[in-house]
Amino acid sequence: MPDDDPIDPDPPVKPYVLEITNTMPITSLDSYLPTLQEFINHWTQVNTELGAGGPLTLLGAYPVATLTTDRAALDTLMTAVTAADNVWNTARGDMDIKRAALVVRLRQFRGACTAYLPGSSYQNAPPRVPSVNSTIGKFLTAFDDMANLWTQINATPPPGFTGPLTLGSTYTLATFNTDLAALRTSATAYSAASQNATIARDKRNLLMATLVQRLKQYRGAAIAKLTAGSALIASIPALTAPSGSTPKPIRLSAVWDTDHATLTWTPSDNANLDYYSIRYHPGPRYKAAEEQAVDNTVPGVTTFETDFGLVASGAVAWFKVYVVTTTGNEKGSAAVKVIRP
Repeated sequence: MPDDDPIDPDPPVKPYVLEITNTMPITSLDSYLPTLQEFINHWTQVNTELGAGGPLTLLGAYPVATLTTDRAALDTLMTAVTAADNVWNTARGDMDIKRAALVVRLRQFRGACTAYLPGSSYQNAPPRVPSVNSTIGKFLTAFDDMANLWTQINATPPPGFTGPLTLGSTYTLATFNTDLAALRTSATAYSAASQNATIARDKRNLLMATLVQRLKQYRGAAIAKLTAGSALIASIPALTAPSGSTPKPIRLSAVWDTDHATLTWTPSDNANLDYYSIRYHPGPRYKAAEEQAVDNTVPGVTTFETDFGLVASGAVAWFKVYVVTTTGNEKGSAAVKVIRP
């Protein structure tokens, strides 16, 4: 209704929705806990101001004490995700190391069939080495085929060859079968760790979504409960960053250099640049919801060396670099893939 409408003696509701001061809106994962604390602090002040007319509660008789409890629960769930990701990364590294060792044996086996079994049905029978982008299932299938063929060669060697076949000087079929069983166990552990990390992340995300709804309710409830002239109306915490405050993404590139990946990016020209955040995903496609923090660099540093997720030959890792501002707002680069030779 217009300001000069004679039917409405009250001023418009502008004070409730503009000039609201917010220091840490929810713009990233790291902003949840500080933003929740701002709402808790504000809610506590509102309860004090309401006095005998309070305290303020939300739907379902939800008080500030419960928000405080839920914030602590979210903190615990975030820690659980980090722990689950650490187990996931360790399992991935163990699997990659064992897989890389057996890839070497498969290449040796293919060479042995060519060198020692020429003209036989075994010469061209060995499986091909799967590409680095293949799933662990394809590697296991190739190694199973290799074990079966090796067993046949030892049992019925072709004319002119005296078995058993060994690789290198002493690597036998029995040793290969032991190593293959260890890889299969490692792959199972990796799958379980991946699933556990997903479950931990889903629990965290569910609570985050619930709490965002509570914060939205609080903003409306605070406006409804406080008197029109209350200074606390202007300091109701915001949930989102102001329009136009999202920083521009930087351009990221990556190369493998001897024993590490080198990430290089264009510098951000954002006046509120706080730091750059390097993040990782194991692939096969980058999923921001599953990304993991690797490290941060200060403004002025636009390169980063890492072997995170790249502990063995053939390992694949995806990286993004985020521009993070002093207001907690952020924007990620396009994802780049690194393959360790």
